Amino acid sequence: MMSLKSQITNDNWDYTAVGCVLWEIILVSTVELNSP
Repeated sequence: MMSLKSQITNDNWDYTAVGCVLWEIILVSTVELNSP
């Protein structure tokens, strides 16, 4: 049970990290497209 809980926590951390990276890419792309 402990290992399962740990695995779920690790998966959540992975999703959060991926989400942050995707948001950074989207924000940077938007700024570059809007810049003259």
